[in-house]
Amino acid sequence: MVTNIHEPEGKILRVVFEKKKSPSCKSERLKIDRELNQEKLSQNKSDLNLEERIRYECQVYKKKAVEVARDTMKKKYAVLRAELDRTREVKHKKIMTIVNEVKTAHERQDKMTEKFPTNK
Repeated sequence: MVTNIHEPEGKILRVVFEKKKSPSCKSERLKIDRELNQEKLSQNKSDLNLEERIRYECQVYKKKAVEVARDTMKKKYAVLRAELDRTREVKHKKIMTIVNEVKTAHERQDKMTEKFPTNK
C-alpha cells in the first residue's frame, strides 16, 4: 500500500510503502488452519460426547424398562397364581360337594334297599 504524505502547499514530502499484513505467510496460514481444525475437533468431540450421552441414556432407559417389565411380570405371575389357586379351590369345593351328594344318594339308596328289600 502506498501512502503519500503531503505538505499543506501540495508538495509531496515523502512516499511511504507499507506492507499489508495478511495471512499469506505459510506459518500464519498454518496457524489459522490449526485453529480451524481445533475448532472442528472440539465440535466433533462435543458431538461425540452428546452421542455417547444419548447412547448411555438409551441403555439406562432400556435397563429400566426391562426391570419394570420383570417386576410387572412377577406381580402378574403372583396374581395369576393366586387366581389359579382360587379357581382350584372353587373346583375342589364343587367336586367335593358333588362327591358328598353322591355319597348321600348312595346312603339313601342303601337305606331304601334295607327297608324295602326287593326279592326277585
